[in-house]
Amino acid sequence: MALKTGDRKNRLGSFLGNDRANVAIMMAIYMPVAIALLALGVDTGALYLERREAQSLADLAAIVAVSDVANAEKNVRRFLNDNNVSDFEIRSVDLRDDADEDTDDPPGLSSNTEVLLEGGLYVADPAIVPENRFSPGKAPVNAIRVTIRKPGALYFGNMFLDSVSMEVNGTAQNMESAAFWIGSRLASLDGGIANALLNNLFGTNVSFAVMDYRALLDAEVALFPMLDTLATEARLTALTYDELLDTDVSLAVLAKALKQSGHSSKVDTLLSAIAASAGARDRMIRIGDLVQLGYLGRYRVGEGGSGMIANVNAWSILTAAASLANGSQQVHLDLGAEIPGVGGFDLYLAIGEPAQGSPWLRIGEEGTTVTTAQTRLLIDARIGGSGLLSSLQIRLPIYVEVARGQATLDEIRCSPAGSKANRVVLAVRPGIARAEIGSVDPDVLAKFDRSPVSGDAVLIQTLLARVKAKAVAEVTNLEATDISFSAHDIEKNRVKSISTTDPTQSLTKSLLNSLEIRIEGPLLSLSTPAAAQAALAAAIAPVASQLDQAINTILTLVGVRLGEADVSVSGLRCANAVLVQ
Repeated sequence: MALKTGDRKNRLGSFLGNDRANVAIMMAIYMPVAIALLALGVDTGALYLERREAQSLADLAAIVAVSDVANAEKNVRRFLNDNNVSDFEIRSVDLRDDADEDTDDPPGLSSNTEVLLEGGLYVADPAIVPENRFSPGKAPVNAIRVTIRKPGALYFGNMFLDSVSMEVNGTAQNMESAAFWIGSRLASLDGGIANALLNNLFGTNVSFAVMDYRALLDAEVALFPMLDTLATEARLTALTYDELLDTDVSLAVLAKALKQSGHSSKVDTLLSAIAASAGARDRMIRIGDLVQLGYLGRYRVGEGGSGMIANVNAWSILTAAASLANGSQQVHLDLGAEIPGVGGFDLYLAIGEPAQGSPWLRIGEEGTTVTTAQTRLLIDARIGGSGLLSSLQIRLPIYVEVARGQATLDEIRCSPAGSKANRVVLAVRPGIARAEIGSVDPDVLAKFDRSPVSGDAVLIQTLLARVKAKAVAEVTNLEATDISFSAHDIEKNRVKSISTTDPTQSLTKSLLNSLEIRIEGPLLSLSTPAAAQAALAAAIAPVASQLDQAINTILTLVGVRLGEADVSVSGLRCANAVLVQ
């Protein structure tokens, strides 16, 4: 029977008004949504935990890698195997010191897990934003970044997504460092010449007796306690070592700090005399031009360098400081007849400014550099003639210029076998040396932007004759040579040398052999240049070795030598690698 219109309306209203089983209906509608949200939560939590585990692996792998850069890949592979990571591929990029360009982005996954090791330079500079402190591919390699790329596990999401890739990275820096220096060879004292030069450099009037000098040579000073004492002597408080190094102090204050470091009474007496005498001249030096401490400079004065034990020689640091205090200034000494056979002897010395950021002694990581100062020396000797020139006096101006020598910390090897197997390798390049006989203007000697040699030297000058001459002898610059220091060498502060010259060869005789002579005037016009040169050689030969010794003594006392470099590693700190990013 057909329902009437009114009945249909009543039944529809009754259905719509019936609220029985609403919960079941709503659950049926929302259950798929709840299940999807639960699945998303499970996958999100699992991916978060998996990412944390991967991040821990990347951080620890970075520490393992940088602890032994030479075997980084092998050690990381062993580390991953020990931590039950399987189906992985390792690639290494720029784990060498000759890299100088950034690497491209790594390619996509070629196995279940890809591990990328990138070597580079990390600079711990607060002025640089953290993400820019590591430069992949830059030398020297002191840090390694480990990047892990892997697919994340999906338990429910794989119904909607094919895969999810995650990438994490960790960067660790090697904190090994060494203290090393260049120049300041410990030479023997040579009487009046050395005394006159040192007193001029120090601004003192102290008689350096041989026994006093030897006592200073034997006096070793612990670097960080000496710097602590220096801060006290300079009345500086509440500052870091870097702030101390940026301070100017006088040589007198430096001598007082050395005295407080504990020595024999003889050394204390001599340091007191230097401090008292130098105080009158008030020569100042910026300590940072003499010593740099690398990352250890961030420690506060009194904290002792956080385990770095580095010793310096009292005499070496004094002479290096005196040379720096005299930087770009000229020393002129009239030494009279200090050399047997030489009737007169004038010495002119100019010491250039040190290379920016490259001091005499430095604590640093691989790649740091120290240099000697550029030095110019003019010796103007008057020598009596012989034979053809017996009635004449010969004026012999010898000009010597030594460019900066350089030593770079090439390798620090902290052996897991123990401290006795540790070693440090320095790459050393002696400075170019050039010696000339020519006309030299002493007023230009300290102007390092131009040459002071302007032409031929006048060796003999009389009313009727003049002999002019010129000569050049050069010591060519070699490629850097590696010098290795064992743990025993470091403990004993052993000094090692590299030379580009034959030590048995006389510099003065080499100049005479290349001498070009021009004779002017009637008196000697009948003499040939060969005869004149032979006569000059006969007159100069007896004093050639003394002139060579004088040149070597003078240069040695200011920390340089002809075609040679002297280096030493005075401290080594083998610290654990640390995470930096």
